[in-house]
Amino acid sequence: MKNRFDYIDALRGWAIIGVIVTHVSSIISYKGLLSPLTSIGGLGVQLFFLVSAFTIFYTLGRSQGKEKFVIRNFFIKRLMRIAPIYWLGIVVYTLVFGLESRGWLPGPEVWHYPLHFSFTNLLHPETPSSVVPGGWSISCEVIFYLICPLLFLLVKNQKQAFIFVLLSILSGILFLYLTSTYFLDSLSTEFGQKLSQQFFYRNIVSQLGCFSFGILLYYTLIDGKYDSLLSKKRYSLVLLLLGVICFGLIKFVSFGYHYIAALSFFLMALSICKVRNPIIVNGPVIFLGKISYSAYISHFLVIYGLKSIFGFEEFYTLTIFTFILVIPVSYLSHIIIEKNFTKLGRAIIENREKSTAPVIA
Repeated sequence: MKNRFDYIDALRGWAIIGVIVTHVSSIISYKGLLSPLTSIGGLGVQLFFLVSAFTIFYTLGRSQGKEKFVIRNFFIKRLMRIAPIYWLGIVVYTLVFGLESRGWLPGPEVWHYPLHFSFTNLLHPETPSSVVPGGWSISCEVIFYLICPLLFLLVKNQKQAFIFVLLSILSGILFLYLTSTYFLDSLSTEFGQKLSQQFFYRNIVSQLGCFSFGILLYYTLIDGKYDSLLSKKRYSLVLLLLGVICFGLIKFVSFGYHYIAALSFFLMALSICKVRNPIIVNGPVIFLGKISYSAYISHFLVIYGLKSIFGFEEFYTLTIFTFILVIPVSYLSHIIIEKNFTKLGRAIIENREKSTAPVIA
């Protein structure tokens, strides 16, 4: 996106903070004072999903009338954005761990690799994060990309986006209920209960409701009718407070809590989209947001390295040193790999736009 939104990068920054803290806590089995917070930091993934849907719809909206091949160009941009870092992650994690476990899950088998290279690793209970830790969310993102152009054609305004939020959440709840009632036991017999539960929870049908809030955010902002309200500090604070209250309710919900998290993130995003809250939107967090994808892929390796090589087992020490190492590693990856492949994607699109006759995208 040419004109970046600071608050969107800030949301990404908070998302990666939550994810890293949760994984540090999980790897060392932290049970201290902050464990109620660290246990839900992983919902930063759902914040990534919301932000991703927003930015995709924003990009597709800007491309209308400016590009001949909007859909084709969309997939080129997404491929150049996602694939190079993820494929590098496959190589690096394999060089470091081989076919051994990356942590709390069994190690991959050779047949897992084609699924990870094709981003279809979410489609089997054993493979979501077997090669690249956390790879399930990247696979879920890519599957969302495949249906996103169709959603962009079908969901055209705020009212339709609101209806889509309701439908996607209801279908997600129905999907989780039916799978847990009729399929979980049989699947657990072969793959174990934990992997089977994760398989259904991480499915795109389950997670689509989280993406849908990003679509609603997009249409709420481009509609413009709420700009005057969102620009007032008192309304901004009310929305932020409502978002925090919603997030606090997660601890009391055992089913569909990721939708409550997505609603919370939606309210928080509205609270900062017009009024800059320096506690949430600030330079360091914005910077973390810009390098968040590289940080997401690399942070597992950093945590494992600090724990196994240096013997860091204390939560606060391990967390601090993880960020100290992840930030420069991710920045270099962002500058050297992400930016260059993004430029390459733009160059490919520009060349194709100039050299081919227009067709219906």
